[in-house]
Amino acid sequence: MNIVLAFIYYAGIFGVFLTGLYKLRFFILFRKLPNRIGPTRKFEKLPKITLQIPVYNEKYVVVKILNSIVDIEYPKSLLEIQILDDSTDETSNLIQKTISTTALRHMNINHVKRVSRKGYKAGALKQGLKYATGEYIAIFDADFVIPRRFLLDTIPYFSAPSIGCVQARWEFLNANESNLTRVQALALRAHFQIEQQVRYHTNMFMTYNGTGGIWRKEAILQSGNWNENNLTEDLELSFRAQLNSWKIVYANHIVAYSLLPNRFADFKKQQERWAKGSIQSLKHLLLRILQHKIDLRTRIEAAFQLARHLSFMFAFFTLMTMPWVLSQRPKHDPLNILDAIFFLLSTFLLFIYFLPVAENRSKSLSTLKTFFMLCIYGLSLSPSIVLSIIEGLICSSGEFNRTPKIVGKQKTDVNPSYMPKVSGFDLVSALVCSYFWVCIYVFFSEEFWISKPLIFLTGFSLSIPIFAHLNIFVLNKYHNIKTRK
Repeated sequence: MNIVLAFIYYAGIFGVFLTGLYKLRFFILFRKLPNRIGPTRKFEKLPKITLQIPVYNEKYVVVKILNSIVDIEYPKSLLEIQILDDSTDETSNLIQKTISTTALRHMNINHVKRVSRKGYKAGALKQGLKYATGEYIAIFDADFVIPRRFLLDTIPYFSAPSIGCVQARWEFLNANESNLTRVQALALRAHFQIEQQVRYHTNMFMTYNGTGGIWRKEAILQSGNWNENNLTEDLELSFRAQLNSWKIVYANHIVAYSLLPNRFADFKKQQERWAKGSIQSLKHLLLRILQHKIDLRTRIEAAFQLARHLSFMFAFFTLMTMPWVLSQRPKHDPLNILDAIFFLLSTFLLFIYFLPVAENRSKSLSTLKTFFMLCIYGLSLSPSIVLSIIEGLICSSGEFNRTPKIVGKQKTDVNPSYMPKVSGFDLVSALVCSYFWVCIYVFFSEEFWISKPLIFLTGFSLSIPIFAHLNIFVLNKYHNIKTRK
């Protein structure tokens, strides 16, 4: 038993260390990136574009994106707008009112309501595509603000016939609202400004991120259209398109602003969905990737990209076995120091990776604090991400739990329908947290090891989801009392 636990423990530590080396590779390649590559040609005549905005119960943000449509710099005769509305609350009325009382009423805009939410976002996009008249399909989620020159800046890339999609960089309107939003901004900036740029310039497989991008309609259809059975339909279509020889451009200089989830429970649900969808994509596409004619390095990198959430599994293995392994050691066992060195080295490698996109690199304490919080939140997510990975391997589909965006103080005064519900994943996370604190009490109440601070930090991290749902419970009670008054 002890040998098995030790094997799992060190396999997890080694996996976390390899994740750090993988991120370091991106950092090194990022430092060698060439200057920006723009489109080499332009269209003699601008093509027609369909702008799709999928919406589901987004009453707090939908008006903002509708107002941004009015300012888009593109010939109105060449722009079709589809509001793909699956809402079941007052969002639909807000859309109708905004369309009828603003300059949108003079534009070619279709407010599309479906009978059911079949296929979720992928189903809405697929249905809209049936009636889209544009040669190119721009897609923005409801929590985005569409840049004025987005269409004019992206469409020239499609003058090359092999280009199937152009993805813009995301930035965030509420990045500095809280520690949670700062952590998300740091992680996503690293994804876009480091990983996406490196992948694009080194001819690796690229990712369309689901919003803030534009597709060639032919590329979507020729690659099999949106898959309603995958929770990350954007990721899967990206890979299917590239396996069919379409190329994806990442335009780092084109920026689309959006909102980040400002409640931990919403953030957690989003990460669970992304993890499950990535593993679904890996399961469906791995064989095609490995059999493709592209070079071996690109195939391996593509597989790693789809399997990136396995790093949470490595962390989880380490966390679950750590109390048992460390409790069996003498107080001054040299292996404790070796473990600490591996943990510190892995953490340092990750810190180096995130450093180029830290917002306040000149303020080292601020950067360290944000990175420290990122590690804390990452540990807190590990149990539910592991469950999502397992579910993604077993299930071919699943419910698309959208992430509601709540603006500012409205997060304390919202309808319960916008509140995340407790799931089986949350209950398992609570059990894991309880297990960890019991282990701490039983094994470490009288002795002190060099790894003990990490043990207590992990226990605190695993408690975060519990406190987040307690907060939601209190808000629900508050809403009920306020409603009765």
